[in-house]
Amino acid sequence: MDITEQKKAEDRIEHLASFPELNPNPVMETDLKGQIIYCNGATTKMLKKLKIPDDDVRLLLPPDLTKTIKEMEQKNDGRYELREVEINGRTFIESIIVPCNLKVARIYLQEITKRKQAEQALRDSERLYRAIGESINYGIWVCEPDGRNIYSSNSFLRLVGLTQKQCSNFGWGDVLHPDDLEHTLALWKECVRTEGVWDVEHRYRGVDGHWHPILARGVPVRNDDGKIIYWAGINLDISRIKQVEGALQKAHDGLEEKVDERTGELRAALSEIATMKDQLEAENVYFRQESKLRNRYENIIGQSDGL
Repeated sequence: MDITEQKKAEDRIEHLASFPELNPNPVMETDLKGQIIYCNGATTKMLKKLKIPDDDVRLLLPPDLTKTIKEMEQKNDGRYELREVEINGRTFIESIIVPCNLKVARIYLQEITKRKQAEQALRDSERLYRAIGESINYGIWVCEPDGRNIYSSNSFLRLVGLTQKQCSNFGWGDVLHPDDLEHTLALWKECVRTEGVWDVEHRYRGVDGHWHPILARGVPVRNDDGKIIYWAGINLDISRIKQVEGALQKAHDGLEEKVDERTGELRAALSEIATMKDQLEAENVYFRQESKLRNRYENIIGQSDGL
């Protein structure tokens, strides 16, 4: 090998050797017995971040490293292991690699604490909104942009006796009242087409054999570009409202019936009064005529006495 080729090889080795130091995550190398050979600069920074003394770098190594190395050497399908570990209250993805013929083990750490916290916050948020949804009689529902159902609350599924698989797509239409089915599906498809707001009353057949009135409300959920990514809404139990409306209608009908009865009675009374008035007026005319005749009679008698 001439000097030029040797220089290129050295530069190549130096270039490759720079990769661990440029890595922002801890990189460590040990022999096959687990003794530390090398740590990059990010390892030292991580020790400080975790408040671990520099001479306790082994705290970053897996406690079962030696056993793991032996098991990996015996594998014929590769010498690589990936797992999640906790170190001083922080979460890391730990990669262990045992390169063939190098008689070393390399350990890479990538902190995912914030990601795990975000995932936990998301799960907590899902639990919260699921609990809120289940607190509403018949809960919440979610549909794809094209209107196909992908989620319904357990309270609704229990009401109609469907599984989520049966309810998915447009399966919920199977338990709609026959008089509501065609109208509801047509309105829903039109709502999806026009990207409007869903606000419809309809009746579902319950497992108890009764028809349950439900007010369904929903809106499109859009991404940052304004594109609909979901439809989401709630199913409200309006059976009590319908009962009150029925009671009010019954009371209204009863009141109208009584008003009609009283109106009829009043009309009859007015008719009777009118008849009596006519009779009184007729009698009054008779009395006036009688009075005139009496006066004339008395005048005639008076004149006769004078003679």
